[in-house]
Amino acid sequence: MSLLTGTMDGKVLISDPRSPRSVESTIQAHMGKITDLASKGELFVTCGLCISGGPATVDEYIRIYDMRMMRPVSVLCFPPGPYLVKFHPLYSSVL
Repeated sequence: MSLLTGTMDGKVLISDPRSPRSVESTIQAHMGKITDLASKGELFVTCGLCISGGPATVDEYIRIYDMRMMRPVSVLCFPPGPYLVKFHPLYSSVL
């Protein structure tokens, strides 16, 4: 079991909930703040903001990560950009 925390600078911190002060892994998911993240089993998904030389805008991409490999397994594009994300409660492959 892991504790996932999204940061204002676009990182996801993965910690052991029995020792919340020790960060086990850090993933740079977005260039701006994480607006939402959700997990189910070994997968977690993020949406956030991007910063490209101007004010922050909603990132068009949802990023899907596998906690076992600590890397993205898929990126989904949803223009003009998602702000919230959640796994379907009955179907693990549906967001």
